[in-house]
Amino acid sequence: MKTLNGIAAGFAGAVVLTITHQVLHHVFEDAPRMDLMGEEALTKLSAKAKIPVPQKNLYDITMAGDIVGNSMYYALAAAGDKKNATMRGITLGFAAGVGGVLLPKKVGLTNSYSNRNYKTILLTIGIYTLGGFVSGKITSVLGR
Repeated sequence: MKTLNGIAAGFAGAVVLTITHQVLHHVFEDAPRMDLMGEEALTKLSAKAKIPVPQKNLYDITMAGDIVGNSMYYALAAAGDKKNATMRGITLGFAAGVGGVLLPKKVGLTNSYSNRNYKTILLTIGIYTLGGFVSGKITSVLGR
């Protein structure tokens, strides 16, 4: 049951992250565009692997990959003592946000999607932290 709770909590955090990101980039000009970064990463990886990805499916595949990957990552909030799950989730989210700001340039992706200006940086870190908070909080609730 603990594994199932972790998966559910991780999925909830990933969904909140994705919905928040999609809403923000329609509301704020300086919002992060992690969806575009994901598409860029998938395009580069598929080219290196010589596996074509149809452009018409690129967005859908990227979103599915984001949900699955972020779900697995946020599920780590369920590892360990339930009373610390919320703080663990926040820490995981914050680390992911900082990574989202600092790592793209180092791995050959467009840095401006997450690091255009201070507002973009803060929103990037904030939405990942929010996803971690949700995952940790749900882990705490499900653990009761």
